[in-house]
Amino acid sequence: PVPMSESQPLRPNRFFYYSWHKATQEKLTQQFVNSHPAVKAIILRPCILIGPHINNPTGDSLKQKLLVYIRGNQAPIQVIYEDDAVEAFRLAATSNAEGIYNIAADSTVTYPELARMMNKKLILLPFWLLSRLATIGKWLRVSPVSATTLKFIRNPIVVDPSKFNQQFNFTPKYNSKQAFVQFVKKI
Repeated sequence: PVPMSESQPLRPNRFFYYSWHKATQEKLTQQFVNSHPAVKAIILRPCILIGPHINNPTGDSLKQKLLVYIRGNQAPIQVIYEDDAVEAFRLAATSNAEGIYNIAADSTVTYPELARMMNKKLILLPFWLLSRLATIGKWLRVSPVSATTLKFIRNPIVVDPSKFNQQFNFTPKYNSKQAFVQFVKKI
């Protein structure tokens, strides 16, 4: 379901190691907390972080002069700006709350919208071709995106942050579009 709430079961993509590792860490944390009733934990599930101090494939790909994307894909991209994420982490760390919370801005943006916002040329290629080019580019160290990252981009996760926002009286300063605008200003 889009957006996904915290009550949805974890279904990490085995092909995307980052997703798989995060799900494994969360399961291990929950097992530990369940085995030690005196221990309390808060688990945060942030969407993609974006900002000038964040090093990830999303930000790295947007720093390129030319944007390349999957033809026919209008998948939503949900991000949270780094300053908003820091504030959310601070609120969680200084509280007595426990449980699982999604952290995200309330809106989404598509990659073609990003290209227009950034005034960059966008080349659309079929997934099979882009996947092969990404594999070669990653191997040659000229592409920030791998074929496995493309699979995630093709079917991204959009989360519902309302539980965290209500519990902590939190409203991110930037929605997803505004976060990208801030990011572009700083790069």
